[in-house]
Amino acid sequence: MIERKSNINLTIHGARGLFSLMVFFFHVGNSGVHGFSGPLGRWALDWLLLPLTFGVEMFFGISGIVILGALPRARSMGAFAWDRMTRIYPVLWITTLAISLVLFSGSVQRRHGLPPLGDWLLNFLAPPPFFNIPLVHMAAWSLGYEFTFYALMGTGWYLQRHRQYWAAALVTLVGLALLPYYPRGMLMVAGVLIALGHGRSGLIARWSRFPALNMIVAMTLWRYAAIKMGGHNTDLSLLYMSFTEWVAWVPLLLLTFAFGSVSLLGLAEGKGLMSRLMETRFMQWMGTISYSFYLWHPVALAGMKQLFRWSGGLSQWGGEWTPLLFGLSAIGPALLMSHVSQRLLEVRLTKWLRKLGPDGRAAHAPVAATVTGG
Repeated sequence: MIERKSNINLTIHGARGLFSLMVFFFHVGNSGVHGFSGPLGRWALDWLLLPLTFGVEMFFGISGIVILGALPRARSMGAFAWDRMTRIYPVLWITTLAISLVLFSGSVQRRHGLPPLGDWLLNFLAPPPFFNIPLVHMAAWSLGYEFTFYALMGTGWYLQRHRQYWAAALVTLVGLALLPYYPRGMLMVAGVLIALGHGRSGLIARWSRFPALNMIVAMTLWRYAAIKMGGHNTDLSLLYMSFTEWVAWVPLLLLTFAFGSVSLLGLAEGKGLMSRLMETRFMQWMGTISYSFYLWHPVALAGMKQLFRWSGGLSQWGGEWTPLLFGLSAIGPALLMSHVSQRLLEVRLTKWLRKLGPDGRAAHAPVAATVTGG
């Protein structure tokens, strides 16, 4: 088992940083910056950068792991909801405003610019994914999944505490019924099972000794599905295909779920070299700023993209590998903005807002990766 300090799972905390970096480099590959034109470059794009979108799903898995730690700390459903809102909204609101100002100024070309006022305001609430609204912050789609998961878990927990077990089971069934429509949230289920202590012995435990290899297999399977679906995993859903078509994809979905789950289990249990790397100082810092980095890095990428356009010569220095130069140029500003955001918004502002909520003076700053279970 890994070292535990102040009830924090260091490996899971570091993994948050890794998954945020994965999403960053996915967006670099998906940025539209010209490059990767040769066979080797195309292969690197298709099978090294674009599969990193799976970092979002792995994030969801961590949410499943840590949410069972957040629920018992909450004194009431209202306190739990307030904690979740003050955790998510401050950084979301500031980054959405920043992107809105850039789009309003017209300095970034975009097909539709800002959405209508009603849809624009809904962006600040991160509504569930079944509210299909045009997004201002393109990375914020995942927060709708998060809030839906929080609502289901919080409701189920409340009902179970009040011994309404049938109602709690019904809420669980509703959550599971949503997965065929929104399969990108499937690792949230894995995270909950891990937090409950499942998979710590037997074949699954032995399988989980190689978290890096399992994650690579899961990402490759997910990328294969995306290619077959024309580049979009979101289309692998009952929203966009018939039940018969969807059933044909169930084996691949189950395999992706299995490999992603045991990768998360291995990390939660501190197994393999990957877990050791997650405990390094840099990855712990990345874990601390991971949420801010997830929401601020698109702003840094947009700014650097403008600089590349203004300085046409920059795009020639890297040749085929210009996207890599683009990413390396943007990561420094993204990390700096995220560090400041984490200190000011995630810690100071969030703690102040929580003191205004149900817990009052007993409120605390966010805890990123609390260990639950034995």
